[in-house]
Amino acid sequence: MEETWYNLFIMTKYLILPIISSVLLAAHFSRADLNLLVPPALLFPFLFLIKRKWIIRIYQIYLICGALIWIERLLLLRRMRIAAGESWTIMAIILGIVALITLLSALMLQSKKLLNAYQSEKKEQ
Repeated sequence: MEETWYNLFIMTKYLILPIISSVLLAAHFSRADLNLLVPPALLFPFLFLIKRKWIIRIYQIYLICGALIWIERLLLLRRMRIAAGESWTIMAIILGIVALITLLSALMLQSKKLLNAYQSEKKEQ
């Protein structure tokens, strides 16, 4: 029982940022009127309930694609604001930070403890 709580703590520690990144992507999709992508983005964190190492890899790919989406949005909005003669630097900083956090989320999933937890779950079954 104690080991289960320890594994839960490890999981929470390493999974919270990727889950937050998914919620931010869902909010972006909603704001961009891409409503078909909102439910998958919100449901994606539930993949972590499947204790397989390949889930971690799929989630990393998802987060890297998410970071690319943020960078694409940054460049698009920058162009639009320059064309309109508006300030764009604060927006670029904010979206750049969000893209960086999304990439950091993918890196956090590379943790040996997390990968071992997912691998050991597979061995137990």
